[in-house]
Amino acid sequence: MSESKQEKISLDEKLSVENLNEVVNTITDAHAQWYEIGVALKIPLGTLDGFNKPPKINFIKVMNTWLVTDPNPTWKTLVDAVSGPLVGRPDLGKKIRNA
Repeated sequence: MSESKQEKISLDEKLSVENLNEVVNTITDAHAQWYEIGVALKIPLGTLDGFNKPPKINFIKVMNTWLVTDPNPTWKTLVDAVSGPLVGRPDLGKKIRNA
């Protein structure tokens, strides 16, 4: 995303690990649901089960793993993941769309 906060994000923008801080900061209040978010982002359960740090650290690991392993991570993918029934946080989807 551009340095200018006046620009809205493009949901179709392809993300990379370089966007990690921006992604984490946008939905940081979801860190307690790191496991559900990881499942919704299709991170293998064996990978998630290996995360054994405090929730906030695990959340960062989930976001990093998603950005590194998904061939096409986008804001839309993240909106769909957090807004869907597994995570159940449409408020976060709205927050991303309005970022």
